[in-house]
Amino acid sequence: MAVACVGLPAAAPLSGQAVADTTAAGDTEAAHETLAVGETMEFGVQFGPVQLGSNRLTVADRETVAGEDVYRLEEDFGAPIPFFKIHDRQTSWVMLAPLRSLRFDRFIHEGRKRTSWRIHLDGPERRLRVEHLDGQVADPANPDPSDPPREVMLPEAPLDDLAILYEMRRRIASGETSFRIDRYYLVEDTPAVFELERRDRTRVPAGRFDVYVLRAVVPGMSMFKPESDARIHVAVDPPHPIVLVTTKTLHGRLTMYLRDFRPGEASADPPS
Repeated sequence: MAVACVGLPAAAPLSGQAVADTTAAGDTEAAHETLAVGETMEFGVQFGPVQLGSNRLTVADRETVAGEDVYRLEEDFGAPIPFFKIHDRQTSWVMLAPLRSLRFDRFIHEGRKRTSWRIHLDGPERRLRVEHLDGQVADPANPDPSDPPREVMLPEAPLDDLAILYEMRRRIASGETSFRIDRYYLVEDTPAVFELERRDRTRVPAGRFDVYVLRAVVPGMSMFKPESDARIHVAVDPPHPIVLVTTKTLHGRLTMYLRDFRPGEASADPPS
């Protein structure tokens, strides 16, 4: 997520429980349920007791990319900090069966720092390619135009930072509550592990929700590194929106809470 985008060794399962990646290649029904065009999750972002900014996750549209029918996912994070404006955006283009990423754009504006790049996840021979949107090529793990690129092999059906959250929701829609995902696009930062800690009832500005509280570890994402002790509250009822996220940073606790949820409209003919 764009919030706190500020690798670690692959994480082991969070407990002694076996947590398997049981992705079903033909399971499009659950993905279709959580990829309804127009769905919007609006979040407030709080750092300790201080209101930091806002974040928005949207299933923006369906498009055609490289001849493939895809969904476009968007995230937009803003923090109007005095003398240090933050405005980060991410866009992901995903296919179904199984849910997988074709490409992933990042736009970062943090104070005087401005950079943008595109990560291509549909290259030949499963090789990742990264380019700055000004045409320069960069290292995906450290996308600075002054750094030489390195070659990265992709897992089969890779997932980027946005797509992995929708895959998490898809797995919950399929009836799973503890699982691992071995398809994060930076393979050295896999697996991502989500483990049910408890069921609860969470109240946020968007309403009161029965939720699954999942302990989340995604080593390649700063919010979900093992030391972040992150929790994601996901609604029990379809379409399983994200209700609350809590995570530790070096300087305190970060909370992202659902302020408004607008369901989208699932099309009659989901992409295959």
